[in-house]
Amino acid sequence: MARLKLNQLLGLIACVLGFYQLSLVANAIEIGEAIPTQNTPSLLGMAGSAIEKQETATFTRFRLQLKSGSCTAPVVQEDPEKGRTLLQVPAQLIIPLVQPVGLGVSAGRNAQSFYVESLPAGGGQSAKLQVAVGYNVPTTFRWQCDAKRKQFILDVQEAYTYQDATQALGSGLDYAKTRVVLGVGQQHWVHVLNWQPNSSSFNLVPALPAQGLRGKATVKATVAKEAGVAGVNASYFNHQLGLPLGFLMREGELLTGPVFNRVVLGLSNTGVPRLERLTLKAAAHAETGQTVAIQTVNQPRLQSGVVALYTSLWGGSAPPAGGGTISLLISGGKLKGITPSGVATIGVDDWILYGPETVLAPIAALDIDTPIELLLSTQPDWSDKQHLVAGGPFLVRGGKPFIDLEAQTFKGLPPAERTSRTAVGIKADGSVLVVAMEKSAGGVTLAQAAAILIQLGVQEGMNFDGGSSTQMVVNGQMVYPLTGGWVPPVTTALVFVPSRKLSEKPLWLEKQSSVPLPSFHAKSAGRNVSPPLPSSPPVPLF
Repeated sequence: MARLKLNQLLGLIACVLGFYQLSLVANAIEIGEAIPTQNTPSLLGMAGSAIEKQETATFTRFRLQLKSGSCTAPVVQEDPEKGRTLLQVPAQLIIPLVQPVGLGVSAGRNAQSFYVESLPAGGGQSAKLQVAVGYNVPTTFRWQCDAKRKQFILDVQEAYTYQDATQALGSGLDYAKTRVVLGVGQQHWVHVLNWQPNSSSFNLVPALPAQGLRGKATVKATVAKEAGVAGVNASYFNHQLGLPLGFLMREGELLTGPVFNRVVLGLSNTGVPRLERLTLKAAAHAETGQTVAIQTVNQPRLQSGVVALYTSLWGGSAPPAGGGTISLLISGGKLKGITPSGVATIGVDDWILYGPETVLAPIAALDIDTPIELLLSTQPDWSDKQHLVAGGPFLVRGGKPFIDLEAQTFKGLPPAERTSRTAVGIKADGSVLVVAMEKSAGGVTLAQAAAILIQLGVQEGMNFDGGSSTQMVVNGQMVYPLTGGWVPPVTTALVFVPSRKLSEKPLWLEKQSSVPLPSFHAKSAGRNVSPPLPSSPPVPLF
């Protein structure tokens, strides 16, 4: 059996006729593989007609020798599900082959596959060359015809990363400023906190500003409040209310519930963090058997049929009832009253159930002081998680781009918008990357954000609030944005704090101490007495 050198072997593919599918890859002759005996005479005759492969720091260049100097623009067809691009290049090639030949070679450091496929030529010398380039991240291709040298030149622009600065922050936690190149003209500066959760001297925890659930502060201020070493912004938030949108749980205490069951980062004392779309399984269950499902906690009701639960973390009073909605007061674990209109105050040890009167009727009809139990869990069951923080959409699943904007009801998040991005990703070894992507060089689209995470080795990744909210702090210094001026405040941050024993409590609601509020008006003498409506709602809904 004859064995050919690389430039000789590449010459084997220099003539093709017609369109041939990638299934011919099964017949590919790999580098160093013995060439079938029946092909040897024809193939060896091509040894002098090389297709050259040249690698540089940023791309791989293929030069295909043509019989004539003429060729037309290739037809490019993306196949993102299989992670490949097909290019059909009409050209006149050098010598017809007796049998089809496919060739697979490496396209460089990104472990991309490069296949050229052929069919035997017919009566004429015209041929169609099909090039299939597999990629780990979206790849840019450039082509040109050199009529003088009778060559077709294909440049495969490769993705790569370059770390400009690295800093060890402690056991199992590093910071790096990284340049990620996704293709021609796609260079992005990315700040990466690399965390090894099972061997680190740090915990990653969600944190609120000093003012609490309805407050806002810069990430730098929140990291300082937590005595943390580093942190980034996290949840989306309602700018008017100063309220994080979606799941937020810290050390087992549920602070806010879901919005449209968007993707959530789950963190625990031990084990690999998880990303998943999470559903709240909650209910108010009366001792007498009546049960009403609860869809969210301390969130605006975005859908008319939703029952929401409010605690004193929400503020002094629940949203105003009326228009078919009512508020039920549960205090000390017992039903204490109902208001069909007006504002329900939230006092010490109080919970307010707020929603459609028709849905809450089974509980509202019960006698005062009927014991009411709140049942809380999640689907999937994350009873082992101590911290939850919501974001969205997904960016990466199974190491592939996966952006589910519509499924997670992100109607106002333009996927093609180029801006700064905050994201989190989990690698195959269980390490976690917390990432801030700069807006410099034009900004980052959601698809580019997914590609950046994949290039960094992420298998599962999700998006957090971005744009002007994107902030990263390391050792008390703002590493992004690099500004000494005003930085917009946000409601939540993900903060790396020195390791400590975290709560092992299951999902629960804290009854916060607060200044006593006016008493809730209970049912009396067969009628409902409600406090007067305020001049303006204290908690506007959106």
